[in-house]
Amino acid sequence: MTGLCFEQRVAAFHRWRCAPLGEVLGQGRYGLVRRCGESGVAKVIDLAKKSRGSRRQAFREHVVGVLQSILLVRRVTPHLPFHYGSRTSLCELGGMGFVLFMERFEGNLQELAKEVLGAPRDWVCMAFQVLHGCLALALSFGIVSNDLYPRNVLVRRLPKDASSSSRALTYLVDGVPYVLPQVSFLAATTDYGVASGQLVGAAEVPEVFAKTEKVRREGTGFALVPPTAHVLQYDPPLPPFSRDPYALLKWLCYGQRGLPPTPLPVRLWALDAMTHMDGRLQDFRDPEAQATLFHHLFHRDNLKRFGLAEALGGPTFQEGHGDGFVFVLDPSDRDAVRAAGVEALGSLRAGEAEWVEALRDFRKNRDKSKPDV
Repeated sequence: MTGLCFEQRVAAFHRWRCAPLGEVLGQGRYGLVRRCGESGVAKVIDLAKKSRGSRRQAFREHVVGVLQSILLVRRVTPHLPFHYGSRTSLCELGGMGFVLFMERFEGNLQELAKEVLGAPRDWVCMAFQVLHGCLALALSFGIVSNDLYPRNVLVRRLPKDASSSSRALTYLVDGVPYVLPQVSFLAATTDYGVASGQLVGAAEVPEVFAKTEKVRREGTGFALVPPTAHVLQYDPPLPPFSRDPYALLKWLCYGQRGLPPTPLPVRLWALDAMTHMDGRLQDFRDPEAQATLFHHLFHRDNLKRFGLAEALGGPTFQEGHGDGFVFVLDPSDRDAVRAAGVEALGSLRAGEAEWVEALRDFRKNRDKSKPDV
């Protein structure tokens, strides 16, 4: 790809501070999404709402965004959007906003499914990319999305005139090489507002977050606790590291609003994987079980059983068509990646005082401006 495309993404990551905010692209439950320069979007989350939901949303997305950018910069995975940074400001909704600056994609999978999902190999390619991004967060930082739906998978189509070598993606996962030989689009998971996870060894959670978020402390670590009433609940509850792959396999197998019908070989492949998971669910309290499932899903012999072997390159890099640019998700690098995450979370304290002071001043001025009754 990929070297070139990925380096362009990194370059945009370093330009966000100079980018002006543009038109409104959408509005959700917690705020606005605006264009930010040529390659970014700004999600403005209203912190002045009476409900704590907006502040919890900001907390989770900010923390996970910091961690996912570490994975991108260190070339662990390309299947997450860059989180450029954040700041507080008055927002268009009339309140104090926490602004998250992120990489902009062409659209989400629900919007672009008919353009990018055609042949069975396209579906396998999409599943590989989505699950690779989820696995990188799970293995490195213990993060689980809990909200994996097509609308939360961002998509960017690649140029049709690109050479075959520049359209290949090459990976090394736990020492096992994988090649996606002919990629027509890049997929990335987003929206971690209901994420859960635990990163033991991290610095203490900044006080402003701890006051507005359910936080479970584990020694010197931190943990994100998802909303108890969140839609992604099963009876009996699914172990944490089964949730993201189970959600994707479920909408591959049974269909999902906005997606075209799943090709029969892919549906059978997903159903077989769900059956494989059902007998091992208790193992998924550990992220290593998610990695084992990933290798089972994309093993050539398993894909061959359903006529899907052409979706991936050969078992060695030489049999694929990559350009030598490899994304490495490997135990040998995990300690260094985790240490970078610990350092980054510790630095969140640096901006804490500014955020608290800005929110306090806004509320003070708002109360003064209210007419006496």
